[in-house]
Amino acid sequence: MKKSDAENNNAQNQQEPTAPAGNAKKYKYIVIAAILAFFASMLFFITSGNQEAVSVSAGIYDETGAAPNTSFLITLPNNPDLDRARGLIAIEPMYAFNLAYTDQAGVFELTTHNPLEKNSQLTITAAGRRFDFTVRNELIITSVFPADGARGVPVNSSLVLTFNSDSVIDLFGSMAVFRSRDGQYEDFRVLPQTGLEIHITPTYPLRPDTFYNIVISPPLEDAGGAQLMQPFEFTFFTAPTDEDGMPAPYVQRAWFELSGNAASVNVIAGDIPVLAATINSSINPETPDVSVIVRAFDGWERFYAALDAEDLDTQNMPVVAEFENIAVEELQWRRLLVFPEALPIGWYHIEVTASSGTQTTTDSILMQVSDISVFYMTTGDEVIVWAHDINTGQPLSGADVNFSGDFAASGRTNGSGVAQISGVLFAAQNEELDMWSRQINKRFTVTHGDRVFVAGNPTATISGDLIEMRLRADI
Repeated sequence: MKKSDAENNNAQNQQEPTAPAGNAKKYKYIVIAAILAFFASMLFFITSGNQEAVSVSAGIYDETGAAPNTSFLITLPNNPDLDRARGLIAIEPMYAFNLAYTDQAGVFELTTHNPLEKNSQLTITAAGRRFDFTVRNELIITSVFPADGARGVPVNSSLVLTFNSDSVIDLFGSMAVFRSRDGQYEDFRVLPQTGLEIHITPTYPLRPDTFYNIVISPPLEDAGGAQLMQPFEFTFFTAPTDEDGMPAPYVQRAWFELSGNAASVNVIAGDIPVLAATINSSINPETPDVSVIVRAFDGWERFYAALDAEDLDTQNMPVVAEFENIAVEELQWRRLLVFPEALPIGWYHIEVTASSGTQTTTDSILMQVSDISVFYMTTGDEVIVWAHDINTGQPLSGADVNFSGDFAASGRTNGSGVAQISGVLFAAQNEELDMWSRQINKRFTVTHGDRVFVAGNPTATISGDLIEMRLRADI
């Protein structure tokens, strides 16, 4: 009997069953897994690329390892700001360090507060990538007193050298104290080393109003075989005499020096100001009581002029802050005078009085608080200036740069915050100065709208951590 069309259709439906629901879910999971694998591979590719972009290199390095006083250049991907960059960096063993921008995007300079331990191993981890260094067995001088370039040094001063070793052998045989007045060497004796310090006492008082050049040359080593690898030099001027032939009264200040006798310091806006103080421990080893008077300039023009002034009249300058018994922190060979609070953006005259025992002395320094960071270098007749906006973390473009000290130059920063100025005109140097003391006055301004950054030479700079200050002759 012939089947109906409906019966035929039912038969076909029974012979062709549909796929189970479980198989559909299985296919769905396979697709999701494939997508996740794709994104995982892409993430691995991106991460690998960033890892390859990370690098760490020592500034002073040879086949025996990195120098104890080296800094490091660290390249990080994606051009992070300073805070983000710091979070990506770790050092083992632990060292407190300062991190600063360079003139290259994504490249930072790392400097440890204290020298690296000689003859040791160091690991720097940057953005998850590990870099191992050997610190060579090198003897270095970490500080001197009087500070390099100091003026008004008392004729009865001792010299103090601080090393990274407490077992230096025969410094006398490697040291020369040369005076410029008559071309003769000064006689001196070297006292036994105390801790990391060695005190040098002139046999006779130093000559007044005289330029001294001190040279420590290899071979010089310590009991552990660490050797001085390069000659070390520093200079200072002794105080003049008054009409009676006696040393001028102000030379008593020399036991207390602010920031290596720099003309000024720069402080990043929002940071707590910190001043480095050097105290001649052979005169008074005690920690002094310190007070500070802060006076404000009424504009950058007066501050700019004061950088080159012999004497500054502060009588009519308003006192904007006074601090008593401010904190004095020890950091290796120097003492740090830590202000109790930040100062607003502006230009200031800082008067510091230190008292210890029967001695009281006052010193002063100029201070600029700015939200602009500036670095520069000169090469031949070319000047390169790099300006950075602290507020945005970006290069400061469109800023006008003007030099007016011993050479004239002007320009404007580009989109990278860089002004490259050619054809610099250098003025004749003062021929009356000794060859070692010749310096070029490099005062200049960086102006962006109503914001002005003022730089003079020499200047000390506070940057990064609150208790770290690096002396800079190029700002």
